[in-house]
Amino acid sequence: MKNLLLPALCLALIQTTVSCNPSDSQNDQNTQSSSQTQSTSQSRSASPNAVAKDFLEAFAMERDLKRAYTFFSSQDQQAKSEAEYIKEKDQGEWEPILKKFNSYSLKNSEITADRASIDIEVQTIDIGQLIQEAMGNTNLLALAAMSEKEQTELAEKNLAVYTSGEKTPPMTRAEDTLQLIKENGEWKIFADWASTQAKAAAKKVTRKVGEEGVLMHDADKGDVLLKVNAVRFTTQKAPAGQAYCIVNITLTNAMESQFTESFVTPTASSFLTSGQGSKYVKDHFPPPGLNTKQLDNLSPLNPGKTRNGDLVFAVDKNATDLVLQFDAGHSPIPEDYSYENGKTLSFKLGQVAL
Repeated sequence: MKNLLLPALCLALIQTTVSCNPSDSQNDQNTQSSSQTQSTSQSRSASPNAVAKDFLEAFAMERDLKRAYTFFSSQDQQAKSEAEYIKEKDQGEWEPILKKFNSYSLKNSEITADRASIDIEVQTIDIGQLIQEAMGNTNLLALAAMSEKEQTELAEKNLAVYTSGEKTPPMTRAEDTLQLIKENGEWKIFADWASTQAKAAAKKVTRKVGEEGVLMHDADKGDVLLKVNAVRFTTQKAPAGQAYCIVNITLTNAMESQFTESFVTPTASSFLTSGQGSKYVKDHFPPPGLNTKQLDNLSPLNPGKTRNGDLVFAVDKNATDLVLQFDAGHSPIPEDYSYENGKTLSFKLGQVAL
């Protein structure tokens, strides 16, 4: 099941697809001396292991993202600019503590004439654990409803005790493999950002009302499908300045086994976004008399069967460009059902129409 405790702060130190919050702290690292640049160029003609070591020194230990970017292949640099890379990887106020506690090691390597594969291990701060410490009794649904800014503030709540050295932060080890290719006789890190971006773009298809999408997929067991049938708005029993957005959906179990919804699966954690930048979470207990059809998401749904019901959201009356999103990274019951982590199913709902 996808970990709801990791917001955009998460430290995917080597993986190149995770976005993190930017800050101005990287500016101090962007002015490197010409001698460092020259040293970097010289290291490129060295072995793949030497290049990997220099890259990890810049990225994990020095947190010099500008220098780290220079180690990537020309193919990668065409797909992602230096500014984009720095914006993604800059950890803001976490930078000083990262430089203090990060460590790495090189493991096995396979090297041919123009390609290399090097297994690495990076030890870094377990931000997920820090968030759990900071959140205390905050429940998961409340955490999921928080904005990125609120999640960041929560994660940084107890940061001072670690930066001051009063307490050692919880650590975690991440294993990964660096791929390198030879360009003009020099070894370069190859992250294949172009392919990653293409796959990400394919996941961001937004469907319309009346269309159906795959909520969960397994190559062997089948799919769980979700269709948005209709959307309506009403001010009945709505808070001042708001309206209820009522979305009628149908779930279809095209798996070979039962599917059971629960309060931590996709329809429960669905949310709306608006063109104004607002985020609205599902109202699990809409007011009585609102004339909605409860979605029975607690009893099993047998193979080939469907279930119909309403999702209810309280939105601002002036909301436009509403998009309904489902996190398709959750695993339904049975537990061994596999899923594509991080996938999102989205539907365009338009603007509030009263």
